Amino acid sequence: MTRSVALITCLLAAALGAAPAFADLTVGVADDGGKLGEDGGAWFVGQMREVGLQENRITLHWDSERPTTIPEKEQLDRYLATATANGIRVMFLISPTRARALGTSPSARADFVRFVVQVARTYPQVKEIGVGNEPNQPRFWQPQ
Repeated sequence: MTRSVALITCLLAAALGAAPAFADLTVGVADDGGKLGEDGGAWFVGQMREVGLQENRITLHWDSERPTTIPEKEQLDRYLATATANGIRVMFLISPTRARALGTSPSARADFVRFVVQVARTYPQVKEIGVGNEPNQPRFWQPQ
């Protein structure tokens, strides 16, 4: 009996000790649906909130032929306003449109970095930016 009480006490202590760690946990999706929605993402954000999702990772593509153009900017502006107003944190994943775009020249790499900086300055409310979709896969990024 004493062993059972000790085991239960240890399990409860472990569970209570873990509770603060879960307080910092955010759960979200990787989906461009909100950005692409004609309603500025209102329906999408409503669905996220309904199930308790708090973060959305969306993709931005960099085109080396138009290195300073933020694609779908108007849609992105509307979605970010909707997401922010509803407490959804947005993360960007920025990657080149073509796998070999960064391997063509040092200037292409510099243009890509300038684009990432441009996006960060354009959307200061976005605090997390990832670079590259599966850079270990030749389908997305060459050379590795």
